Amino acid sequence: MRIKGFPFVKGHNAAILMHRQADVDAVASAIVLKALLQSRGFKVAIPRPEGVSSLTKNFIEHLKFQFDEIEGLKDFDLILIVDTGSPSLLERYLDGLKRSEAVKVLIDHHPYDRAYDKILNVKMVDTNSSSTCEIVYRICKNLKFNITPLLAKALLAGIFFDTQHLHLASCKTLKIVYDLCKICGGLDNVRELLRQKREYSEVIARLKAGQRARIFKIGRWVLVLSNLSSYQSSAAKLFIDAGADLAVVVGENERARASMRCSQEFCKSTGIHLGKDIAKRVGEELEGTGGGHPTAASLEVDARVEELECKLLKTIENLVDEKLEEVK
Repeated sequence: MRIKGFPFVKGHNAAILMHRQADVDAVASAIVLKALLQSRGFKVAIPRPEGVSSLTKNFIEHLKFQFDEIEGLKDFDLILIVDTGSPSLLERYLDGLKRSEAVKVLIDHHPYDRAYDKILNVKMVDTNSSSTCEIVYRICKNLKFNITPLLAKALLAGIFFDTQHLHLASCKTLKIVYDLCKICGGLDNVRELLRQKREYSEVIARLKAGQRARIFKIGRWVLVLSNLSSYQSSAAKLFIDAGADLAVVVGENERARASMRCSQEFCKSTGIHLGKDIAKRVGEELEGTGGGHPTAASLEVDARVEELECKLLKTIENLVDEKLEEVK
């Protein structure tokens, strides 16, 4: 991954974009990159994405962070795209991004999407990093940028979020966590940034998801399929915590949507990457978008919920069968 020369342009105005329903890793990465660019003389804007997750709202309130209101992307010399596995996830900014003459840089840990080929000038992609915050930390260290205690807390929160509170962390990640802890004084305040009391509506939605759950056996794996109009991600996590190997929760809000989660054992044993092998593939086949992580992903398509359910089940069955054949 290329770091030398960052930010690759001597300019005045920069924008930092992130995916719709932005998570803590995306927002934390943007906040730290904004401070880094400002230290180099840039005026930086972070425009509001198409929604943020409920946990991210809590994180933003704790840090007293506010998005910027902008009118298009034509006045920027530099545009950073953070934690966004596919350009289609940029939605309302995508047309302006394609037209912009700015230097465009992707900073991400998701598998690279070739749809970016005609958009980017520089890609800083490392799929071995646990989070985009981990990549941002390495950029800061390489440039000898002074990470303040507040920025260290933000990076730690992003890393904690994407590693499921360090359950997915590598030794390399733990070294970064240790370094950041020395700056901000420990993890207690970081945990507070990610602590969230569930709203009544989310509690009810999770209980309804349990009532509507259908259980399938695919090979030796237990798959749970359910239906909700909102909080699909929260419900999918509920089923994994309850012992399912794979959970898919679909719903409809203007377009059909699905959130997926799987256990670490399912991911390692099958080699199936939920974001790349299922969400992205099914999203494209049903004229929509999808992507995510090995154990957590989502998609949104122009199709009926029933069609999306059938497509997901068939895709998962085929992938599991392929892995069983490879083992034989």
